[in-house]
Amino acid sequence: MSIKIMVVDDHDIIRDGIIVLLELEDNIDVIGEASSGDEFLEMLGDKLLDIVLLYIVMAGKSGIEVAQILHEQYPEIKVIILSANMDEDSIFEAIQAGIWDWTDFPVRFKRGKPCFPKTAGRTGQCRH
Repeated sequence: MSIKIMVVDDHDIIRDGIIVLLELEDNIDVIGEASSGDEFLEMLGDKLLDIVLLYIVMAGKSGIEVAQILHEQYPEIKVIILSANMDEDSIFEAIQAGIWDWTDFPVRFKRGKPCFPKTAGRTGQCRH
């Protein structure tokens, strides 16, 4: 059974790079991508999704605003916030919005693989 992921980032090159890395994994299925929080919410509909990788700062709805909507309307979807600068205030605000985890850029690697948490539970394995 594969993990179904969508990637939401307003930077095409970042979004494309993350997707390429994720598609190298046998147990991950990237089922969609969006360049804004608003576009993602429009696309979401009835998609069965396990995780959304969501950039924190975007035009329109921010990653934190989208995380709050998902927390309220789709609590089964795990939100991982992506950010270049996660300060303590941003982390606190994101946790209050119901995120599952966060990672900073550049995406970290362990043993040559992208370091994102597992869906089995919040592991924190990727913290450096």
